[in-house]
Amino acid sequence: MIIQGLGNKENIKVVTNCFSRLRVQLVDTTKINEEILNQTECSGIVKTKDGVQIIYGLSVPKIKIAVNKKLNLDNSEE
Repeated sequence: MIIQGLGNKENIKVVTNCFSRLRVQLVDTTKINEEILNQTECSGIVKTKDGVQIIYGLSVPKIKIAVNKKLNLDNSEE
């Protein structure tokens, strides 16, 4: 559901996280669907110039790994 809310796989460049936020760089930020993202039990959504930060709290590392696994991206820590 997170990937769908971000405009699908083709729209996602990079997925990282900080302490409480899933940070996603996107190809096209106009494809963000906040209604779908709000259904993922996030605490908030912050749009940036080239992406979005979705606030999930302390569970965000597990969420990042799951999203990257679905996208077949590297799960290394940054």
